[in-house]
Amino acid sequence: MRRARPVSARFQRLLVDKSVDIDHILQSVSGGSRVRLDQQTRTPFLMTTNISAVRTVSCEEAQRLVEEGYQYIDVRNEREFEQWHPACAYNVPLTQMTDFGPEPNEFFVETINRHFGPEAKLVIGCGLGATSRRAANLLAQAGYSDLVDVREGYNGCRDAFGRKSPGWLERGLPVEFGQPELRSFEALAEPLRK
Repeated sequence: MRRARPVSARFQRLLVDKSVDIDHILQSVSGGSRVRLDQQTRTPFLMTTNISAVRTVSCEEAQRLVEEGYQYIDVRNEREFEQWHPACAYNVPLTQMTDFGPEPNEFFVETINRHFGPEAKLVIGCGLGATSRRAANLLAQAGYSDLVDVREGYNGCRDAFGRKSPGWLERGLPVEFGQPELRSFEALAEPLRK
């Protein structure tokens, strides 16, 4: 489900000038795929994913969903995943560590598409809950509709008042160590790197 929000006034002023190529403006804003123009008012809209389509659940609820057939996608980097992760988790990092620090994983959506597809039921988790929310929203924009975000993440999180909410590990839910042969990012991304 999508909703529209107006783009900046700067782009609206550009559209008033009839000599400006509207298609060029829309392409420059976001590649043209997410910006639409109201034909009557000539007002551009930036289409955004309805983030309420991504459900947020506790660690226990996520474990129950995995038992019911959902696939758990751990979006932490490979080193963090190797230390410990939820049992049966697949590792598809949202970012990867490079010599220059964390960089976006260029194979993130492509890896998920290749191994699961947009109809898949996915539980998305990370260390503290924030990265998994970004990953779930990115997948929602890519067309996935049955997405669940683990609120506490693997290590737990803090609420607005600083109170700690225990994560997957502290709740005693099933964990694994190492890089599972068929569920590591190295194994999942190998066909894409060729």
